[in-house]
Amino acid sequence: MEDEGRVAVLDRCQRLLEQVYFEYSLNKLENLQKKCIDVINLLNIQLKTIDKNDKDFQSVKRLSQLGLDVYECLQTNGKLLSLEQKLQWISSKMNQHCFPPVGLFDKIHIDSNDLGFEEKSFPIPSNVNVEKFEKIGNLVSSNEWSNEGLTGLYQDTLSNCSFVSALLSISGNDKINLMDSIHPHNYKSSKFGVELFVNGTKRLVIIDDKLPILQNENSSLFVKSLDNNQLYWPAIIEKAYLKIFNRGYDHQGSNFGVDVYMLTGWLLDYYYAKDLNNSILKNLQYFLRKKQILVGIGTGNLTREECNFYNLVSNHDYSVLDILEEDENQFKFIIKNPLNINGQRQDRILEIKNFNLFTILYINWNRQLFKISKSIEFMWSDSLYDDDLSFYYNQQFTVQNKSENPHIEIWLILERSLMDGSLEENGYLNINIFKTNGEKLWDRDSNCLLKRGIENNSRYFATKFKLTEKCCTVVVSYNKSEKLKTPRSFNLQAFSNDNFSICKSTNRFTKLIEINNVWNVTNSFGNFSNKNYIRNPQYELIINSCNDEEIPVDIGLFSNKLPLNIDVFLTEKNDFNGVITYNPKLLVNIENNSNEYNVARKILHDLKLKTNLKYVLVVSTYDPGIFSPYTLALNYNETNDLKLNINKVNSQLGLFNKSIELGQDGDNSIKKITLSFPKNNSYLKLRFYNTDRNSNSTFNYSLSQVHENNNLIREISMVKTESYHGSFANDNDTDEEEEDENEAEDEDEDEDD
Repeated sequence: MEDEGRVAVLDRCQRLLEQVYFEYSLNKLENLQKKCIDVINLLNIQLKTIDKNDKDFQSVKRLSQLGLDVYECLQTNGKLLSLEQKLQWISSKMNQHCFPPVGLFDKIHIDSNDLGFEEKSFPIPSNVNVEKFEKIGNLVSSNEWSNEGLTGLYQDTLSNCSFVSALLSISGNDKINLMDSIHPHNYKSSKFGVELFVNGTKRLVIIDDKLPILQNENSSLFVKSLDNNQLYWPAIIEKAYLKIFNRGYDHQGSNFGVDVYMLTGWLLDYYYAKDLNNSILKNLQYFLRKKQILVGIGTGNLTREECNFYNLVSNHDYSVLDILEEDENQFKFIIKNPLNINGQRQDRILEIKNFNLFTILYINWNRQLFKISKSIEFMWSDSLYDDDLSFYYNQQFTVQNKSENPHIEIWLILERSLMDGSLEENGYLNINIFKTNGEKLWDRDSNCLLKRGIENNSRYFATKFKLTEKCCTVVVSYNKSEKLKTPRSFNLQAFSNDNFSICKSTNRFTKLIEINNVWNVTNSFGNFSNKNYIRNPQYELIINSCNDEEIPVDIGLFSNKLPLNIDVFLTEKNDFNGVITYNPKLLVNIENNSNEYNVARKILHDLKLKTNLKYVLVVSTYDPGIFSPYTLALNYNETNDLKLNINKVNSQLGLFNKSIELGQDGDNSIKKITLSFPKNNSYLKLRFYNTDRNSNSTFNYSLSQVHENNNLIREISMVKTESYHGSFANDNDTDEEEEDENEAEDEDEDEDD
């Protein structure tokens, strides 16, 4: 009784500390220190009474020390978790349940007598009649746990052929003992903890002790054995597995490779059946017999005649027990059907020579085959744009060969984490790998492609490649039919037998400047052939430096799926801000295909710009009148003596504006305005707008100026000389531009528009 009470305390303290770590990862720091104090106090009581030779003494002592260490870390505002560890703990939340990472404690303690724990909801298929949920302890005649009867496990009512096939393959491999993933080994326990691999790591799933009993006593909704009717622990694992997906026994199916990974952590791999050849099959045969891989195979859509002739089931997964080689390099599979075929054990074993009946071969590799493994957690937020055809917003990772071997093999497994509401998410994963110096890529460059991925709509993506250079860049893609409401968590695992490193990729140069803005009807005037092209957004750029030199700069423009372009003009440093006309002679990016409008992105790589000169960037869409956000990015090497400054040119050209309405149709009266300027540099801009969108008008103006009391007095006369109705193709705004040649002696700078 004393041991049972102690286990209850250990269970309580472990669950409290898991809450502390989870809430810390969410920056919910309130009451965390109090929970740590509760842990310390509970365990201090145990330490006063427990014998040092007791089997639980070290667990109590270590757990008490952990509680104290966490408390002190919180009290001193220390760093309890790294960023990646935070993401791992954040990913514990799945569909209203919390499944914490395993590894915080040396031993998992589960209170067998926690009668208050019960699953709130565990859905049942609508076509199944359940009589009751019964405690496992009431179903067994003894509390003996063994592997006897594992090879007789079968699928019955539940649609989980892949899961049962995975169990059958695992049961024939003595390198794996699934029973050890359950805590405690006690059928009388009121709850169980099961270790499963999900969301990038091994996690603890806690379930109650009840299984569904059907009204039809000849059918079962949970996995059972034909050879041992007292074998219930696989059903405990099955229930924990189903809890992760939050559908209970109303399961929608999975695949063999994913289920083996969740049960064992063995690495995902696959071949399409049409791609199998003797070399591949011989290699798989070797590793299967060495018990270093688990193999399953899945059918596609089969006709009724094919199903009857070959005794197969359409869209069904099978366990591959062996791969046999016959004469003349002919191979056949010995497979096992997870379904119960009328209780006939021999009917479940099939020999298959025709691989065309199948679509895919699943392989899971023992992760112990690899000496080195790395894991990275990251979040995915949607791009600002609907159709992102660049790589700018993709997650990218640099893989570097750190070994003396010039050619190394790397395996990658990408997993999209299950999170609240993400189960039904329809997204496609892909990984493309590029030969680079390790830098982040902005655009898709097929010239440096090392390996092209083929996207799939699974939560997992597996690939392997030979790294023959020192570095490469791994680009992750996640394409969705709908925008994400919340960021998604991902895990990328890398494996090799040679030393390597993997980290988030960085840009080529040290300093990144991003400007986010929007095109709309007031500043979207199309390509350079339009007369109002200069009214597109403009940015003044100067690279200030102590030295006159040429600096490489990467410039990128990103937006939705529409043609866009960047023009870079060189202007005099004392010139009026911006450009007032499209002059190809002033273009500095003419060699970068300046006139080409690229869909969704325009990249100017390695543009050479001189320091201490002024450049003007004009960003435009091909067609005028576009409403779309855009991002302008600049990347360069900043130093203490060198800094790039970029500012948006004010489209109004001044802080002071005055509006004057000219006469209505037929009213040609002259309007005059007198302006007084201080005697220093000043700008004047006139812009005429026709407010009647159904007519064209002609405007004239004249300008005179005199000096008076250190001020420059300008008088402007304006008149609408003609107005007529009718359709027209051009913009009915006139935007006359003219330089005032009558500058004052003190070099007032005048621009009339």
